[in-house]
Amino acid sequence: MVKSYFITFLFGLLSAFSLPSFFLLPFLIVGFYYLFYKINKLKKNKEYFFHGLVFGFGHFLLGFHWIVFPFFFDQKHYLLAPIIIIIFPLFLSLFLAFPSLILGNYYKKFKFNISNIFINSFIIGSIFYFFEYFRCILFGGLPWNLFAHIWAFNNSFLIITQYVGVYGLSFLTIFWVILIIQFIAINKYKITGLIFVSLPILLLSIGPLEKQNPSLETIKVRLVQPNIPQDIKWSKYYFEESIQKLINLSKKKEGLGNVPHIIIWPEVAITSFLNENTNLRKRIINSFNEKTVILTGALRREQLNVFNSLYLISKTRVNFYDKRKLVPFGEFIPFRSILPFKKLTEGSTDFTRGFKRKALIINNHESKVITFEPSICYEGIFPEKNINSTNLDFLVNITNDAWFGNTTGPQQHLVATKLRSIERGLPLVRVANSGISAAFNKNGKTIKLIPHNTEGFVDVVLEIDSNKTIYSKYGDVILILLLSFFLIITLVIDFFLKKKVANVS
Repeated sequence: MVKSYFITFLFGLLSAFSLPSFFLLPFLIVGFYYLFYKINKLKKNKEYFFHGLVFGFGHFLLGFHWIVFPFFFDQKHYLLAPIIIIIFPLFLSLFLAFPSLILGNYYKKFKFNISNIFINSFIIGSIFYFFEYFRCILFGGLPWNLFAHIWAFNNSFLIITQYVGVYGLSFLTIFWVILIIQFIAINKYKITGLIFVSLPILLLSIGPLEKQNPSLETIKVRLVQPNIPQDIKWSKYYFEESIQKLINLSKKKEGLGNVPHIIIWPEVAITSFLNENTNLRKRIINSFNEKTVILTGALRREQLNVFNSLYLISKTRVNFYDKRKLVPFGEFIPFRSILPFKKLTEGSTDFTRGFKRKALIINNHESKVITFEPSICYEGIFPEKNINSTNLDFLVNITNDAWFGNTTGPQQHLVATKLRSIERGLPLVRVANSGISAAFNKNGKTIKLIPHNTEGFVDVVLEIDSNKTIYSKYGDVILILLLSFFLIITLVIDFFLKKKVANVS
């Protein structure tokens, strides 16, 4: 019994090698093939459930191994580390355990054969997809390491998200994997090969919604990556040094070009309440010419509320955006009345959630008005439509991934965030304290990048296009239509397969 569960655990680990930054895509198929094969051999509900749970534990343990690293920066959190590395992936495993339970009961009632293979794969795929989607919205959600993310090794595979979003790509991937598994199970290897290449070909055949237009207006921005170690970031003894490093990197000239008027610093680049420190704001903005706009992460205090904020500061104005999606245990303690823990970030007070999404405006930038949508840290991994009818020019995400050390965490975060540029059809600028900082065009193609654990800056030119993607206009309505379309197609295919089987017999 123990050996059986251990093997299932190992195949769960194996499946996680399909995720960023490994991208060993066939391992996902091999891993899930074993899970489906095993469940088909079992007979009891608890066996279905626990094999799914153990498989999921292996999958999420490797996929989220970086979750434990933030707990090593403070001795007060050391004891939490072994608890988190077990509890967190175990909780996520429930989203594979329950569909495995349903799958086992489905196998009891329905047998897979060539005449019903498409509709059965669609139903099972929809079940697994529903639980992944549920994971993305439950308790604030965690759309990290989705099935869709296995395609991020090649940007061309992701263009379809302009139409159906990242959740649509996840559904197509799940359906594809399960269909392959079922054809292998009935020994139809030639068809398996055709199915295996069908989805990659489909994804590659879908080009961008709009082609690049060389006549588009442009905006030049500077990304500043200070690479300040996490263990000194909040130290008051290094505060002055950190500020000066940010200013110096921001003022350097690249080649013979001028310093861009829009300069972006990472999340909480300033570890103080910037709204209360008028002198610091003046010092920063007086370090540059009068046209310069600084976008920076900093703390904000309003009465008893403390916010993790993005500031827009210039000679003439100050504006801000407050982070709305806070990280549990990192920025607040859930169920604080019964969990006597200290949050990972400095200070004993929990951060307060921001009240609303909003766009920020840069006035009179080279005779233009620039509008951008800010997000902070893991807010960038959540798919969202445009803010009402606001015409946005680009997206800005600031983050601090120094918490994750030299793990796959920063790469996974980058992948999940860059999908917003493709879904929305907007350039995206991502600035991280220790990396990976990058700028993407509206089709998710990397313009420039600053590697992980590197101090530096890059200047990028963003092309501004007012055309909206199908997803940004209609959101998940297109996904519902996609699911309906696939249901009809699978019913039609199985109908003709049944007729063919009946004629042969």
